[in-house]
Amino acid sequence: MSKSDDTKERIARTFLECMETTPYGKINVSQLCERAHISRKTFYYHFEDKERLVRWICIQDLIEWAHSDTSDGPSSYVSLISFFIEKNRILYGHALLDMTPGSFGQLFSDVLYYLSLIHISEPTRLGMI
Repeated sequence: MSKSDDTKERIARTFLECMETTPYGKINVSQLCERAHISRKTFYYHFEDKERLVRWICIQDLIEWAHSDTSDGPSSYVSLISFFIEKNRILYGHALLDMTPGSFGQLFSDVLYYLSLIHISEPTRLGMI
């Protein structure tokens, strides 16, 4: 893992720790920087704003999810989605409410849509229907 990735991970962990005791709207960049022992400049080098940090955390979960064993088909996807949402319930509660273009909520919705299409078309593609 690169130094840049290490720093992003540290910022993300700090953010998630803050969310355990502080509502999302009350967490600010200054707080994160102080607790992560980084400068504001370092934060903004890695993330445009707090929303981009949230999106990055969620995308990291999607990447981990994509590399998980889903050989059981759709039921394993549902289990994995549930696992990741439960793991960071408060974060996802906030992130999924934002459905503006380019938001994580929109990205997540698109991923679920395309996964659904893949699983709907899979039996047809395999000659099962």
